Amino acid sequence: MKVFLIILAVILLLFLLFMFLKVKLRILSSDSVRVKAGVGPFMLTVYPERNKKIKLSDFTAKKYERLTKPRKEKNSETNETSSEKKNKFSDTLDLVKEIIKKANEYTDKIETKITRLNVTVGGEDSASAAIKYGFVSQGVTYMIELLDCKTKLSSHSKKTVSVVCDYMTDDISVDADIVVKIRIRHLLRAVTSFLTDRLTFRK
Repeated sequence: MKVFLIILAVILLLFLLFMFLKVKLRILSSDSVRVKAGVGPFMLTVYPERNKKIKLSDFTAKKYERLTKPRKEKNSETNETSSEKKNKFSDTLDLVKEIIKKANEYTDKIETKITRLNVTVGGEDSASAAIKYGFVSQGVTYMIELLDCKTKLSSHSKKTVSVVCDYMTDDISVDADIVVKIRIRHLLRAVTSFLTDRLTFRK
């Protein structure tokens, strides 16, 4: 009996420690955008997906014929009415609204840290570059204010966040390292609350 209680106490302790861990989402951008997700020091790249290895066994005669053979249009797709499409879109929109509304209740539990956010704005000519710079600069300012008001934003300096105009380039480049964290217990509470509201609404 004593051994059982010790094992149970260890399991409960591990569960409590797990609930207090933070789920982390890290967004990196330099030459390309990368998104990593994980818990604590354990992070996995979720975007972009790794390219699957090409196997010679995949290139068979039957598979080649299947790929080159023209596909027939399905009758079910052609018979779908516009009203049904509208209903599906409406349901999806309602679901997105519910998710945003529920997420807004827990944004104060989210921690954000901007290690760097440096945006370089260019254009085809000086006029277009200046217009782009105005929009991007204002957008970055609004984003920082939103994160500061809605989440626990770590302090950052002017060197951390910058928007500059470069008349020598045509593109917009972003060099960023942003981390978003939330404790697992808060995340589970938000998901549980959302699912409960959905079930209650359906009844």
